[in-house]
Amino acid sequence: MSHPDLPVFIIQGEYGALFSDPSSPAMDPDVVPNIGRVLMSILAVATLRTQTGVGPQVVSHVFGLRKAYEDGTAEAEPPVEGGKWLASDEGNVWLIEHIDRIAAALNEGGNSGFAPGMTKEPKAKL
Repeated sequence: MSHPDLPVFIIQGEYGALFSDPSSPAMDPDVVPNIGRVLMSILAVATLRTQTGVGPQVVSHVFGLRKAYEDGTAEAEPPVEGGKWLASDEGNVWLIEHIDRIAAALNEGGNSGFAPGMTKEPKAKL
């Protein structure tokens, strides 16, 4: 159960700032780059995948990556090398498996607390 204002906070307080174009004179574009929808989706998948208990959010961002190419919004951004492939079934599995492999390598000692739900041989599951 969550507070009824949580979705509004997430959209306005978190994602609104992340997805907005930092063209404001107060924001230095060298410090706050506009990475676009495709790279933001890849980043979100990578950061969320290394956590436990956020499976629905990972799936949501995988679908967001796919939708960026399906609805054509990815073409309005600077091209992301390999982005269209990462938005495919094969690319989605590759992305998640490689994120899992990195998390497993970082958690090799088992005492880091990083990705505590990961096993030594992770399997990609959406």
